[in-house]
Amino acid sequence: IDFVLRPHPTEELADWYRQMVKSSSRTNFKIIEAEKLDAFLPAVDVGLSIGIPSTANYLCLLFGVPIILFQGFDRTGFFSTDEAWNEDNGFLVTKKEKDLGNFMLQLLNNNNFRNEVINKELSFLDKSLLIRDGKAAERTLEEIEKLCR
Repeated sequence: IDFVLRPHPTEELADWYRQMVKSSSRTNFKIIEAEKLDAFLPAVDVGLSIGIPSTANYLCLLFGVPIILFQGFDRTGFFSTDEAWNEDNGFLVTKKEKDLGNFMLQLLNNNNFRNEVINKELSFLDKSLLIRDGKAAERTLEEIEKLCR
């Protein structure tokens, strides 16, 4: 298994990640920073999101890449603020390293499990972002008008 790490552009730990990979004896870890996500996502088997969901999570969904949301480093409760990205919406969420490994193995080795996760994630995407009824601009204008009252 090859691991590609793409820190968020504003990630404060990018130097720490670089040092971690550099000091590791493993050759299957790589950090990319300049490449755009859509350039390499077609070759990705599993997305791992550490912390708060970002644009990368949505891109994984659009490319049909299942995501594991790992919140094991959170000592503040900050990571759990986005209630939509949870198990109820089909996401694999964990704070335990052991679960992280188990989820990864299941996604890589069990096509039924993988397809079930991807279908739930795509359903979430359809419900949350891509309401295709032709009225998105109308709803947006209504919300703006409410704010201006």
